[in-house]
Amino acid sequence: MGEERYSNHMPSQMLQKYPTKGVSWEVPGAGPNGRRARLPLVCSEGTGKCGVALVGEAAGNHEQKDGLPFRPWAEAGAVLANAIRTIGLPRDGYLITNTVWWQPHNNDLVGQPWEAEAKGICRPWNQALFVEKGIKCLVALGATAFYELTGRTEISVLRDRGYVFQAKPEYGGLPVVLTYHPSFLARGSKEKSQETKAKTEKGQSGGMALLSVLIRDIKLGIAIALKGLTGKDLGNKIPHLERYEEIAGTDRQGYVLNAGPEDWDRMIADAKANPELAISYDYETNFTYATTDESEYEHAMREVNQVQASLRPGQAIVSGWEGWVLEKLTLLLECMNDKLDYNGRGFDRNYNDAMLIRRIDGWLGQWQPAVKELIDKSIPVGNYHDLMQMWHHWEPDLPQGLQYACSMLPEISLAGAWKYMFTEDERLYGAMDVDYPQRLWRWLKKNLAGLSHPISKVNLLQGYRRQVNELSAKSLDQMQRRGIPVDESERMQVWRYLQGLKKQKIAQIQGMVPDCLRPPKQKLGLKTVPLWLRKQSPEEVAKATSSGVAIHPKSGKRFEIREFKLPDSPMPVARWCELKEFNPNSTFQIRDYIRWKRQEEIRQLLDKPCRHGLGYQRAQDCPDCQARAAEQAKWKVPKKFRSDDETTDKKELRRLNVRLKDPIIELAIEYKEIDKMAGTYVGGPGEDSPEGQELAKKLQETGKGKAQTQGWRPNPKTGRVHPFFTTAPATGQLSSRNPNCFSDDTEVLTEDGWKLFKDLGPYTKVAQYNPKSGDISLARPDGYIRKWHQGPMVHIHTEQQLDMLMTPDHRCLVRNRRTKAWKWVEAKYYPQDYQQPQAGIYKGGRTKLSRAEIIFLAALQADGHVLKSCSAIEFGLTKIRKQQRLEEALRDLGWAYSRYDKEDVGRRYYIHAGEVPEWMRQRKQFDSWIMDLDQESFALLAEEIWFWDGYLEGRSMYSSSEKSNADWAQILTCLSGRRAKVRKYWNDKLNRPNWQVDAVDQDYSLTTNLQPQEHYYQGWVYCVTMPQGTVIVRRNGKVAITGNCQNFPKHNLQFAKLLRGMVKAPPGYRIIEGDFKSFHVLTTGFEAKDELYMRLAKLDMHSFFTAGGLLKLYKPDEMIKMSDKDMMALFKELRGDHKARYKIAASPDLVDFKFVRDKQGKPTILGYGFGMQAARLWHENQEFIAGKQDAQRLITTLDELFPITHKWKSDIQHQAHQQGYLISAHGYIRRFNCVLRYKPLHRLDAPRIGQKVLTDRSGQRWLVENGDDAEAAIAFLPANDAFGRIKEAMIGLEDCGAGEEIGICNQIHDSLIAVCRDGLERAAIMVMHRKMQEESRYLILPSGRGLECEAEFSISGLGESWAQCEEIKDLGGWLNGTGKLAIGS
Repeated sequence: MGEERYSNHMPSQMLQKYPTKGVSWEVPGAGPNGRRARLPLVCSEGTGKCGVALVGEAAGNHEQKDGLPFRPWAEAGAVLANAIRTIGLPRDGYLITNTVWWQPHNNDLVGQPWEAEAKGICRPWNQALFVEKGIKCLVALGATAFYELTGRTEISVLRDRGYVFQAKPEYGGLPVVLTYHPSFLARGSKEKSQETKAKTEKGQSGGMALLSVLIRDIKLGIAIALKGLTGKDLGNKIPHLERYEEIAGTDRQGYVLNAGPEDWDRMIADAKANPELAISYDYETNFTYATTDESEYEHAMREVNQVQASLRPGQAIVSGWEGWVLEKLTLLLECMNDKLDYNGRGFDRNYNDAMLIRRIDGWLGQWQPAVKELIDKSIPVGNYHDLMQMWHHWEPDLPQGLQYACSMLPEISLAGAWKYMFTEDERLYGAMDVDYPQRLWRWLKKNLAGLSHPISKVNLLQGYRRQVNELSAKSLDQMQRRGIPVDESERMQVWRYLQGLKKQKIAQIQGMVPDCLRPPKQKLGLKTVPLWLRKQSPEEVAKATSSGVAIHPKSGKRFEIREFKLPDSPMPVARWCELKEFNPNSTFQIRDYIRWKRQEEIRQLLDKPCRHGLGYQRAQDCPDCQARAAEQAKWKVPKKFRSDDETTDKKELRRLNVRLKDPIIELAIEYKEIDKMAGTYVGGPGEDSPEGQELAKKLQETGKGKAQTQGWRPNPKTGRVHPFFTTAPATGQLSSRNPNCFSDDTEVLTEDGWKLFKDLGPYTKVAQYNPKSGDISLARPDGYIRKWHQGPMVHIHTEQQLDMLMTPDHRCLVRNRRTKAWKWVEAKYYPQDYQQPQAGIYKGGRTKLSRAEIIFLAALQADGHVLKSCSAIEFGLTKIRKQQRLEEALRDLGWAYSRYDKEDVGRRYYIHAGEVPEWMRQRKQFDSWIMDLDQESFALLAEEIWFWDGYLEGRSMYSSSEKSNADWAQILTCLSGRRAKVRKYWNDKLNRPNWQVDAVDQDYSLTTNLQPQEHYYQGWVYCVTMPQGTVIVRRNGKVAITGNCQNFPKHNLQFAKLLRGMVKAPPGYRIIEGDFKSFHVLTTGFEAKDELYMRLAKLDMHSFFTAGGLLKLYKPDEMIKMSDKDMMALFKELRGDHKARYKIAASPDLVDFKFVRDKQGKPTILGYGFGMQAARLWHENQEFIAGKQDAQRLITTLDELFPITHKWKSDIQHQAHQQGYLISAHGYIRRFNCVLRYKPLHRLDAPRIGQKVLTDRSGQRWLVENGDDAEAAIAFLPANDAFGRIKEAMIGLEDCGAGEEIGICNQIHDSLIAVCRDGLERAAIMVMHRKMQEESRYLILPSGRGLECEAEFSISGLGESWAQCEEIKDLGGWLNGTGKLAIGS
């Protein structure tokens, strides 16, 4: 790095001040801890002839070595080089520089104390460079560069990129385009937000999906420089007008920000005169909850504070919400023009429905059921278009926000990021919110119409209209309205079962994990010795201090002395700390365990003499031995596929444990699977449960805690789940989401007492309340919900008696204090001056006890003592009333006893053990046996405990040193019709904690002056569903009776039946499932135009591949010559043969044909169609594929069996690489950034077996390797074909009116689910069969016919669950009334 290089780029005055030739510069932050160090400067690069400067953050390792920024072989530099190469201008034409001209230590710049000094040193160099090179536009690569150039630290890259800002005066006020830093694309987004993270599918890197955005932003900078725009040209230039008539019927631009009735009338007339123009509209709302007695209409009228509309780009009218506005808005939206909204399906149209504005989404009305009959559906009012869906159809892998989408339009980029910049002017902000969608609408229509599929001739605009807009209106919204019937009791049983399994796994792990791996509960330790330890004897304290370990005598919690690094201490400080449980779901703790095991393994490998002869006696001192041991060690933290990032994903852990067989890793894998199933698909208990209340208390007190997922909670009015269905980008796969739960710390009353929702087993009975009779009974929950919730929660709380934390839409049970009428309300509308039920009458179990037995059990719990020898039971009583009561009971029982009086001790009673039945001797502690008492015995015990361990002066109080006894006392009290709460206090006399139960002779508490409070919550939320629709929950010791509350995997060998059992047909209904047979396999053959592949897909591709390719039982050529009937008979025989056994590399045992077919053949065929290479195929199926070589053998076998499909896979990859995108027959697009990589191959190098090599015209050989998108390019078309065909069947069913009649309610994978009335099942299956198997209109075979796919059907009995569906083997015969059902294999 010589003087000449620097002299070309550095101002002369700086050269005079800082010599450069062979001299290192002393700069801040270059050394450890921010110390100054000498480094050569990293200069700028390029001439800047295009007028654009690309400004980054600071130099990296490669840049520091080479002396120039963004080296093409560096991580970020490679991305920038790719963008520059795509744009087409030479790299030298740009000016490339950084805000800091050297590499900070550890690449750490932002937030360091020397950051300002470093930027200050480099600032004059960049200023002079921009002037000297004639720069006209700056492109800020990332936030650090942007903040330095503009000073606008409030701007967010993720939110405001693509927009143009003005630089600070010291940078000449130049236009600044904000965009991503190339490293953000290379490494992917570190943000977890769904809003900001690019969503991609298989093989697509989250960051590189944004490469086209980076290219677009640089191109915007070039366009600004070419046009000579300055900072003064930026900002909104649209004039503000007084009246709409000034722009009505013209293309003149203008905003009417205070529109009156006459302005709306003119826009309505303008819209009717120009029906080809679309109307964009938008609401601004207050985001408040409705009051108790407010209808949806009243709430919407109060909630909306502003409305705006537009008919042309650059035009808008805005009005505050006044009484006359609704009438004008209704007239406007009921015009024939198309309507434009952004996220309208999820937001704006809900307000239209609430305010009874008629609308037809595409082709079908979507009105509230309550007002359908009031609306004349024969009058058309135009189509609605959700521009968010339209934008995502064009750019499926980019964020969906309106401002992000509009950033692609240069005229909007120059106007500014209005979502942030104009928020203080609500009227101007609203005008832009309807103006910019007009521009986006025209831009999207033009672009979507310009690309089409070469065979089906369907363009992207047609694909959007049919597969997105029409599907949403005709099918998705209808499925949401119909809902999916979910039996909450079944769901809760499944959840409790899974939670019980989790608890079991946790307990097993704790007994095996060393204490050194258990994290401290306090980050900085305890400042003093634990309080409980200080109360011990000096000898015990000294013993614990010397050993550094102490165990709490009551709770069993473990405390240790560990060293902590305190902020104000240079040296570590030894402090006591409480150890937390080892969490198998924690990435950090599992990773630390693996590292600890690795160190132990290496230590064992080095525990031997050194044999290298290098002068070391011990292997642990020899570097060669250490390196060899590190290489031999089997314990290694797993890495992500195609990445060096460490991970503890369960698939990677399973791969690791194939070699290690470690019990803790195995338990962690099982725990992760159970947790995923319980959280994602089943869900957890709700906010009115004890678990939910417990978490809400913890969250309120500490701000910490977990919440639980919503899962599938049925609507209390309909008994169904109403998910919001969407389509996944690119593939078109349907998905659903559903909001409705309790916080994580709420407990629920069960047959075993109070339990957290997460601890419920699948068969645990939960207490429920019947509002009509006031009875409390036990029942198994119908379902469980667990959902991640980030947003508002409602805290319903009084100081003395009530504490619930729940999602805003959770239903609550309250009673009118005057009329005594019950009412269901959502938590956000929780009313004042009502009665909240907190107690009832327990119906009881089966065990009946006499009054004397009840008295004895209550006395035993309160004052009895079973001697250690178990020879007798002893009582010590001082109060005469207790002595008389016990003697009365003993006489009635006929038990012999002895007694004696002792001064100051009272009277002692001894009952020989032989007199007392063994079951009674085991009842010293209250336990779940209480819930088995019949109603009369339960009530007697509830009364008796207050006689023995409580007092009734003023109000009832019960006290115990055992929390479990206090809990059961509260249960006995509440289930006997009296409300009660538990609170903890310190007993100074005994110097220990006690628990007190306070009871009141009421079964409710008043909600007078109670105000629901909104709390921000981030974590898991839970709920259950009970047959009665109610649960009894507890939070912070306070009991409440309240209401109780979604797509899951089709194939899960362990839990599929449990999950399907949650979906249950109502009485008089049946569940029908229609399943496309091997559809993804069929569409793979269709795209490849491989007749053999399609034929076998319709028969049984998996059996063919297993028999002819894997086990080689038959020659493939001979099997192909068989007729379809003979081949099907052969496959059926092989699947049913469980005696023949085969050896495969992945299993040490002999296995049958069906095992090989399901575990190796099926995933291999599926992966083959998705373009999986050997590494990923093995990675996804490690249990059943021995390794990469075994996976490659499977793929090679398929390539040999199906050469046509093999060639198509290669061709489609090259097509996707050259075009950068693929378009499906249904009109979807998928974009690709890195399908193939080309590396030059030296003329003497020989490629390895299986590697692809191309030779160009010059004779240069290129090694062709698969890029990040290679698999996605193969998977896209078959997947989209399959999902597109399924959606065609859904639309067809709605078109013929069958969707409503047969109750189509869900779509999962290749299946359609319907819930139809009894008597219609044959007609329902007949029409579903016809629509699912008819020829496709878009998937055209070479013969000119449409692709057909067979469908299989199964049906449940009346009122039975999805799990009880039986496959219809002879469909034709069954439809004719002759065939029978048969359980599918």
